[in-house]
Amino acid sequence: MKKEKNEMKQTTIVAVVLASAFGLVFAVAEKMEPLAPKLSIDGSEPLRTGPRGGYADVVENVGPSVVSVFTSREVASAGGNAPDMRGFFDSPMFREYFGDRGREMPKGWQNVPRGAPQREGLGSGVILSADGYILTNNHVVARADKIKVRLSDGDEHVAELIATDPASDLAVIKIDATDLPAATLGDSSTLRAGDFVLAIGSPFGLTHTVTSGIVSAIGRNNLDITGYENFIQTDASINPGNSGGALIDSRGRVIGINTAIFSRSGGNVGIGFAIPVNMAVDIASQLIDDGEINRGYLGISMGPLTDELAEALDVEAEGVVVNDVMPKTPAAKAGFEAGDVIVEVGGEPVENGAELRFLVGGTSPGEEIDFKVRRGGKEMTLTAEIGEMPADLLSAVGPAKAEPEIIEDGALEGVRLGELDAETREKLELPKSAEGVVVLEVVPGSKAAEAGLLAGNVITEINREAVTTPKEAYNLAASRGEKATLLRVTDGKLNRFLAIG
Repeated sequence: MKKEKNEMKQTTIVAVVLASAFGLVFAVAEKMEPLAPKLSIDGSEPLRTGPRGGYADVVENVGPSVVSVFTSREVASAGGNAPDMRGFFDSPMFREYFGDRGREMPKGWQNVPRGAPQREGLGSGVILSADGYILTNNHVVARADKIKVRLSDGDEHVAELIATDPASDLAVIKIDATDLPAATLGDSSTLRAGDFVLAIGSPFGLTHTVTSGIVSAIGRNNLDITGYENFIQTDASINPGNSGGALIDSRGRVIGINTAIFSRSGGNVGIGFAIPVNMAVDIASQLIDDGEINRGYLGISMGPLTDELAEALDVEAEGVVVNDVMPKTPAAKAGFEAGDVIVEVGGEPVENGAELRFLVGGTSPGEEIDFKVRRGGKEMTLTAEIGEMPADLLSAVGPAKAEPEIIEDGALEGVRLGELDAETREKLELPKSAEGVVVLEVVPGSKAAEAGLLAGNVITEINREAVTTPKEAYNLAASRGEKATLLRVTDGKLNRFLAIG
């Protein structure tokens, strides 16, 4: 899996497609009437046997709900204040040497408007409501100075950016129009691998292009495309310009917003990703009503549960390990402890951090949710009242420097360790009472490097015992023999567990 993930990250994931429908307004009694259009989802399952004669009628019905989105923004010219040379080609001096023929160089120059140079972009969108709300991708409209929408009948409208959510790569725009053909929304939770789908968008500027395929997989995550991932994977051909367009089922209902492709060349290779429409509807409603997304927050740092780490923690090798619990957070109040392994969230099994982050982030602040946790050889249920995601999360600091003492044997072979002195504590913003040893260097290819130990980390525990000197760290690491060595490390902000086998 690790090799497969690395190969995927080395390839270029080209943001490309998807647009779909969003809505569903959640009105609160004390608040004013929400702005978001009241969208409904058709919960019947997709047709799993295609009609004779293809899907022309389906496309004809849903096609007008998909639009082309054009963006432009001013960019600085090379060199900052480059001179305007257009008049030079019309000057008598230029014509004396090159004649009228020379005026054609460079071709099309006379058509370039004066002013700052423009950078243009193209994407797609899905009409959510008859009064002009349109769903698209954030990367389609991000940083745009102007947004224009072209309808299926050729009419063009200037669009207003309502709000964006970069974490999900979704955005809502609006045009001043009425009686627009709003899309019918399907229920993406009913999708299964093998279901027939169509993608509609404007790849490479070819408006209202339709391609067909199947759902290749559901629940794709850990792709590093967005912060919150639960993608539908499809082999329906999608390319640059499809971003924000519709993925529809055999009934003509939008069930996803085309967002990205996996490609080495920039073109379609049969691996595309769409945001499920159920997720999109919830986000679009919040963007329209509140202008932002309120995501759930638990208050832990987490990491993958490797076989070695599972052995060291005495748990089964499935779930997500809790590296640290932030004080005064929902996790702390619920009784979470560092070293816990989370295996279920609200009855849903979790296998990696991306799944856990998606489930917690999709829970409304104030809601209670049950977590099935393994602690040592015991299994328990912890109930947490989910909080609101803080505006700013603390980031890790850089590596510390100190005079080294070198450890070159056992589980810590290839690791240079140093004393944790007052200067290092200050640089890492650790309390004066903090104890441990500083990792000064990790040799590439060593077991410690493969386990994720980084220069600048501070090792505070080895095999559940506190360490204060490099020599003590070495002795504790060697005491496990052939068993995996359990480390607890911090970067000054977040703690985590590592297992070196």
